[in-house]
Amino acid sequence: MNISENIKCVKLKELLVKRILAGDYPFNVRFPGIHEIESEYGVSYVTASKSLKLLEKEGYLQCRRGIGYFVLYTRQPQAIPNKKLNLLLLKECWHSHAIHLEPELSRFRNAGWQIEIVPLKSMDVHEASVAINTPDAYTLIYCLTTDWSRFAATFNQVCNRVLVVGKLSGCPQITSIVCDESASVHQILEYLRHEGRTRPAIFCNAKENELEMTRLGYWRQALLQTSVDLDWIQQHIFPLEVEENNSPDWQQEMSRQMAEYLKAHAKEMDSIVVAYSSDAFRDACRTVGLRIPKDILPVHIASPQWQETGKSIYSMLDHNISAHFETAFNILEYRYAKGQKEPGSWYFCQPLGVNLQSE
Repeated sequence: MNISENIKCVKLKELLVKRILAGDYPFNVRFPGIHEIESEYGVSYVTASKSLKLLEKEGYLQCRRGIGYFVLYTRQPQAIPNKKLNLLLLKECWHSHAIHLEPELSRFRNAGWQIEIVPLKSMDVHEASVAINTPDAYTLIYCLTTDWSRFAATFNQVCNRVLVVGKLSGCPQITSIVCDESASVHQILEYLRHEGRTRPAIFCNAKENELEMTRLGYWRQALLQTSVDLDWIQQHIFPLEVEENNSPDWQQEMSRQMAEYLKAHAKEMDSIVVAYSSDAFRDACRTVGLRIPKDILPVHIASPQWQETGKSIYSMLDHNISAHFETAFNILEYRYAKGQKEPGSWYFCQPLGVNLQSE
């Protein structure tokens, strides 16, 4: 696109933004398509197409393949009139954990909240941008991270209606509820010392998010205080190059990478922290011939009732998911009652210690 065409594109986009802000196109209705914009504004196909893509990128529109563009922006009401809550989580997570999530959601329902489950096909939260932008509902995002730059046009409206549970939101204006990683690391290392394990390793995601960076920071600090050599610590932090999505392919790839690390380093360590699938870890141990817990003692970070114990024995750090949802409930009740905007915050829930889990 040449400079002249680019200027036309930006100017057209700005005209369309003014009409959206004026309410000419209501929330979640179909926006004029490329040919309609060509005809109405007398511009080229390229200019119309690029303008729509800019509006989508800035969060004013959502493109639905084969259907068209739909409006995401709406004027924010002074207060949300009803107790409505959208719960966003991976489809696989809902199918496997619904029986355990339902008791946590019951406190919302008992207080008059209407809950809409929004299962996502992928880790891309933008897939549910309509639910997040719905002006008369709050949104609870469970264990997913979000690129908030894609909500630029509506961010000031949605930031007070959204809570993120189980992950740090990645944005200071969006409230996060997570486990206290300092307490988690302390409880894990205390348990391992009690079990006589003094050479612990840890798996992490190579694409470190804020929560994992926090955990690893406390991990390094705690081990250094026990006189473990920093070089040894660094060599036994194993980054997994996988995009978390809970699919069978993801599990298999995770198991393969875990097996590679275990094969290369198993003789150097006696325990390991696993913040991912215990099934994948168990398969990796089987692949390299490690016996759990005799050869290696894993500590899995999860709630015990959600653990896939399979045929192995696991030590579980209970990250206290009930406290996460109770905190979310209290925050939303407060926001609903006050009906006003408040700054984003981080809330830390205390883990409940390490428990032995077996089949």
